Amino acid sequence: MNRARKNIEQLKEQLREDILANGMQYKRAIIKQIDKLYRASGSNNIEDFASTFLRDFKLSDKDYKLLLGDLQTTQKQIAQTWDNHFDIPNGNYEKLIAVNSIDFSKTSLEDDVKKAVTNEAKKAINGDLGFDSLRQKLKNTGLGSDEAYTLANTALAQADNGYMAEVASQADVIYYMYDGIISANSRPFCRDHFKRVYTLAELSAMDNHQGLDVASSLGGYNCQHYLTPLVNYVRLEYGEKFNPAHYKNAA
Repeated sequence: MNRARKNIEQLKEQLREDILANGMQYKRAIIKQIDKLYRASGSNNIEDFASTFLRDFKLSDKDYKLLLGDLQTTQKQIAQTWDNHFDIPNGNYEKLIAVNSIDFSKTSLEDDVKKAVTNEAKKAINGDLGFDSLRQKLKNTGLGSDEAYTLANTALAQADNGYMAEVASQADVIYYMYDGIISANSRPFCRDHFKRVYTLAELSAMDNHQGLDVASSLGGYNCQHYLTPLVNYVRLEYGEKFNPAHYKNAA
């Protein structure tokens, strides 16, 4: 009995360490599963659902509030999508994140253009349409060929980056390298951050002077750069140049 009890305690300790090491991955997986149950329940009140669903869990008030906050954030994103009449299939949380990464709200575009671009881009992604289809739909709204090209390219890049960041975050990625190539047409902003390492929050706090979120649009409209997730990377200082020797267990 003592040996069995010891083994159980060892397993519990291993699980505890695993959860601590991969907390974000577990958290997101749990939230996704609870979200499925919420939508299947038909409830219109996340707090009522949470109190019913979580009543058998022995959570502290603090943990309960934290989990409820995560659920409310997720449902807010879903509600935003539903409000725009775009149906995201149940369980496709990553696609939902991609759709909601499209954001031109802080740009200098006219309000009707912002709305048209955002709506058409979301429809295109939900329908698995490509760049050419989206560009044509934007042209059909009255935009010129060049502007339609730029906005379609930028919107799809935002969605791709949002999807990538969500998948990477589920794998507990913390740091990303500002990646790609530098050309004669590269913006000074991109040159300054090229091959440097940041978190998504740090990137979003930057200003590319385009009114676009750096985490999803990097240098701005038509930017050819992208973020490379750095798995098990240990950054020593803010914005350091990427160094392969900084990976965990590097030789």
